Order: sequence, then C-alpha cells, then structure tokens
Amino acid sequence: ADKSYGIHVAQLAGLPKTVINRAWEVLKDLEGDGASRKGRHRAARAKGEAAATLQMALFNESSQIMEEILRVDVSNLTPLEAINVLYELQEKAKNSP
Repeated sequence: ADKSYGIHVAQLAGLPKTVINRAWEVLKDLEGDGASRKGRHRAARAKGEAAATLQMALFNESSQIMEEILRVDVSNLTPLEAINVLYELQEKAKNSP
C-alpha cells in the first residue's frame, strides 16, 4: 500500500477510472508472488497489445485532424471562414472513434 502514492495522485488528478483500475492491477501483480505473476504477465501483455491497436486507431485519426489544422493558412482566412474551418474540425473530432 505504501507503493500506491502515484495511484492516489492519479486519482486526484482525475485520470480515467479504467487507468486507475489497471494501475491497481499492476501494483497487486508486482506485490504478488513470482509464479502467479508470469501467467498474469502474459495475459496483461495480450490485453496491452489489444489496447495498443485501439490506441493506434485513435492516434491515426488525431494525426489526420492535426494535419488538416497545419494546412490551414490562418493568416488569409476571414473570421467567417475561420469559424467554418473550426466547426468542421470539431465535427471530425467528435465523430472520430
């Protein structure tokens, strides 16, 4: 329990509950015995790989939006055009997975 300071700070910082729960799982695993840790490590690695796949999809979508933002020439936009561009980007961000 004395090693959980970072988890408590993460809770105070408002990190998502899924992240906090996973941190507790990892802490329990690290405090557990070595024999049971190996099996759980394999399961956690498989779970992590599945999450990484999902995360990559989110990252790719975000990077597409970032590329669009970088292409906008804000110096030459009228205020109305800027609002329209912002609206379109916001809609894409809302509809991304």
